[in-house]
Amino acid sequence: MIRPTSKKIMPVLLKILGDKKWHEMDALISQVGKKLNVPPRKMPAMYGPTHQAKSRLKKRGLVKVEYRGGPVAITDLGVRHLSPNPPVAMPEAVWMATAILHRDHGADELFTAGQIADVVADKNLCAKPPSRAGLQAAITGTCVANTNAGSANHRLLYRAKPGKYRLYHKGDDYHKSRKGGMTHPGPKGLSPGHKDLVQWYKDIYNKRAIGDGQVVKRLASGPESPALAFRASLRYSKRTRSADSELEYAAARVIAGFLNSGDGDLLIGVGDQGQLLGLGDDFSTFSRGGRPSVDAFVQRLVSVIDDHLGEGARANITINMVQVDGKDICRCSVAKSSSPAYLLYRKKGEPPQQQFIIRTADTTRHLIVEDAVEYILKHFHR
Repeated sequence: MIRPTSKKIMPVLLKILGDKKWHEMDALISQVGKKLNVPPRKMPAMYGPTHQAKSRLKKRGLVKVEYRGGPVAITDLGVRHLSPNPPVAMPEAVWMATAILHRDHGADELFTAGQIADVVADKNLCAKPPSRAGLQAAITGTCVANTNAGSANHRLLYRAKPGKYRLYHKGDDYHKSRKGGMTHPGPKGLSPGHKDLVQWYKDIYNKRAIGDGQVVKRLASGPESPALAFRASLRYSKRTRSADSELEYAAARVIAGFLNSGDGDLLIGVGDQGQLLGLGDDFSTFSRGGRPSVDAFVQRLVSVIDDHLGEGARANITINMVQVDGKDICRCSVAKSSSPAYLLYRKKGEPPQQQFIIRTADTTRHLIVEDAVEYILKHFHR
């Protein structure tokens, strides 16, 4: 049999591409082969790293045509897709798939091996499609930090429950055989469209508390109370579409109420009725290259506490950044202070004022001097 040349393949391919939008390269290659009577075993593989494919096919006189936004090489044996992605190893592909799931659904979510494998396949994260069995082994064994290491000591995933996995988080325990193992790929090990995942992992995922997501979700489902308060944002004003110091004072006011009245949680990024709004608007007030800035938000909240309540108040306050249903929420847990906490209120053009704030029912109240003295004598000097 005489194999068809590139000149014969080109018009056939163009006609096929013009007749129908092909969604699978395998089907496209198969059609070209049938039209030109090329046996399936003679057809080339459809995947291959760009630099290797170009080198090999150039020697054989390739012809290129754009197909679905990428170059397709046409040789005397058929068609080959020139992948724009570098070769990605299976562990890196597993990590990318899990990171994508977390970014879409939340840092606190857990995923099955099937869900992770589906993302690897759907987003074509490997230069060459892995076998389902090999992928399953990588997800459930090779990449899991808290299992005995075999051929590799990666710490890319963490098995939180039987059959449920998430990304490895800073501070997670791991099997002694995985000491020094890779916790995330380097940018060079990822495909160009997913290199930002490494920065997301460092700046956002590892800065969120793992395990608080379900707690926050449960708290937000209930009403505000003496021990629970909601704030839609720390500083972003919808009216001015910018940062507002009055909103920061309002958040510090709630914290002061808990310090003086009893333990409580302030959830920032939650609406009055418990709606999970997230902190996207607050993040937009910090200039960090368009990326959500967990560090900048926490630093600002700490500054607000120091400015209005003094650095000593921080010993009674724990700040956790969590993610619920894909939205960032700040959980500020406050323990009752052993001594009265005074809120410093600054109004433009006026001298600073010290206020004594308490939390009653679902509101925060400012006590006048006489009532504040009586309250302090009753609750702090026994």
